[in-house]
Amino acid sequence: MADHKKNPIRSTSEKFVEWCADKSDAARVERTVVQAVVIGVSDFIATINGLPPWASALVTLVGMPVLTIFMAEIGKTGEDNG
Repeated sequence: MADHKKNPIRSTSEKFVEWCADKSDAARVERTVVQAVVIGVSDFIATINGLPPWASALVTLVGMPVLTIFMAEIGKTGEDNG
């Protein structure tokens, strides 16, 4: 039977789900840093496109908890499957 490589997109998404499910302290710090970078970049893009500073602060205040919940739910899905 032919030896086919795994789809790179599926492989990456499976690794992402495993990373979200990882309960180690290192993974938690990594996720927090990634969330901060994602929110920071989105704030920067929004600000240079005319978003007022108070709205940028609101994006940060709402964005971090939402990303945390989103990634936790992805992690729960990974735990259920693995």
